[in-house]
Amino acid sequence: GDAVTLERVEGSGTDGRSYALLRLPDGARAILACAAPSLSFDADRGPMPTSQRIELSVTMGCGSMRDPEAWEGLAHLAEHVTLGSSAGVALSSWVDDRDGSLNGFTSEELTTFHAEMDAPDTSQAEVAAEVAMLAGRFADLFDCWRASPLPADRAVVERELGRVDAELYGIRTSPSKPLMELGVYKARANPNSRWARLGRGSAATLPLAQLDAITAALDELRLRSYAPLSATIALCSPLPLPLAASILSDAFRNRGRTFRPAAGAGWRGPPPFGSGHVTPPLAVERPGRFPCLTIGWCIPTDDRVAAARAKPCAILGEALTAPHAGSAVEVLRGAGLAPLAIEVEPVLTARVVASADGWMLWQLSLVMQTGTERRWREARDILTGALGILSRGVPPTAAAEAQALASFGWRFSSRAPSAVELSRDLQDEPSPSLAVAAGRTFLGSPAFLAAAATTAARRALAYSEPIVTLFSSLDRLTPLATQLGPLLSPLPTEIANSLPITMAPLEPLRPSPIEAADARRRFGSDLCAALRPPPANPWSPAVEIDTRPRMQALCRRYGARGDAEGGVSEWDVFFDHRLRAAFASAAAPPAAVAASAL
Repeated sequence: GDAVTLERVEGSGTDGRSYALLRLPDGARAILACAAPSLSFDADRGPMPTSQRIELSVTMGCGSMRDPEAWEGLAHLAEHVTLGSSAGVALSSWVDDRDGSLNGFTSEELTTFHAEMDAPDTSQAEVAAEVAMLAGRFADLFDCWRASPLPADRAVVERELGRVDAELYGIRTSPSKPLMELGVYKARANPNSRWARLGRGSAATLPLAQLDAITAALDELRLRSYAPLSATIALCSPLPLPLAASILSDAFRNRGRTFRPAAGAGWRGPPPFGSGHVTPPLAVERPGRFPCLTIGWCIPTDDRVAAARAKPCAILGEALTAPHAGSAVEVLRGAGLAPLAIEVEPVLTARVVASADGWMLWQLSLVMQTGTERRWREARDILTGALGILSRGVPPTAAAEAQALASFGWRFSSRAPSAVELSRDLQDEPSPSLAVAAGRTFLGSPAFLAAAATTAARRALAYSEPIVTLFSSLDRLTPLATQLGPLLSPLPTEIANSLPITMAPLEPLRPSPIEAADARRRFGSDLCAALRPPPANPWSPAVEIDTRPRMQALCRRYGARGDAEGGVSEWDVFFDHRLRAAFASAAAPPAAVAASAL
């Protein structure tokens, strides 16, 4: 039908915004955010109106996993050509005239285009006119919202091929830490998996000599994948929601004569790890004060929406990195494998490295004590043992704490969600009532979330062997070369053509007999026996209030008095109840989220 629907969406209630979900007749969905005017304080002029922003993002369900077999990097090139087209150049010039920014980026499953600029400090009518011009020019980037198709221009494709190759050269000369870690994973991935390729494109994978064939494949990719049913849009502006909806629905209406549904996922091959694929441990040269051990697991996922709502890997990460007696970090530090304190970052962190339909790659990263590289097996076993304990059952109190703190952090964040975050989160959330909350909170009861995290831990251990990498500086690895072998050998995969990775097999690296005997004497032979799951945290807003003293030492330090027997003073009780009541109120989920957890 031709109906346009607008449905209110519950937000945090504290970010000064109201939200709504707009459904267009062609199947595209848009999240609208209206930011209320606010004041900031200037020391000279007093309270001043805060300048407001206009943000517009469009995310398409097309990423590097959709690259055709013959053309690695085609989805990334499609992003470049879309912004490099005549419509893209016109939009870029218009945004630049307003001191704004325009950009795009491609991931495994998605491509996002984003523009932002300051809203005019004038009337609502002028702000509406600017938003309408931005939305109309943005919609012109895509054939599905144009009056007539705009095939890729051969000259534009040729120019953008050079830029794609130049980008790869830039990251090769100065790769980021996350990209290096990603490259080391891809180097050991199953070569039959589509994810094993870097996916950025280069002169080698998109040769200029085949320009005509690349241009034809590019048009086909955009025709099939840049479709309304795969599109999610986000608009953040000061405009009232009904007005913003009217502007957006007019700009992003299907002007074409034919309706093009979203393309299927296509062939992807198997997951990158697991199913018997061998992933040898590697030592990789990377500058830094401390060595770093990363352990990754490939975790199968059955339902992308359920995974996005429950976030089981995030709960596992919270449970594994939380400080408590018997935690992995305590055992590692007690064994001398991790430093007692390091600057800037924690000793143990967890994150999802990559995800696609059907699987996610989850990683633990440990900062090791200098000089303990030979003992990498002990660190691996402790971290694997800690995950094994959680595979027997993640405590619901750990899930409740993560849920409460996430809700608290969302409701009192220093910034509201960006249009980029909103448009990408909407790709994984079909329910209008959860369009904003799902990307920022854990949805479900603590028991349900704990069970989902437990299942993820079991799948991680059962599906694939841990993927182990030791990162260390060359000056620390060189003395170990008698065991590791040559360290400057090129990586024997296609990734070597893209990233400057120097590595060696890690398996031969073992502690000397003297080091092994000393470790056993000082730390015992079974370090994993000391591991424990996280207990209930009495300071968590998810734990019921009790009257046990937790602030007495602090009270006495600042002059408050407890009773002579060391009991609870009136100040203790008052402060404890007031503080915890404030946490509980702040962490209470919105009504829609609370209802979904019942």
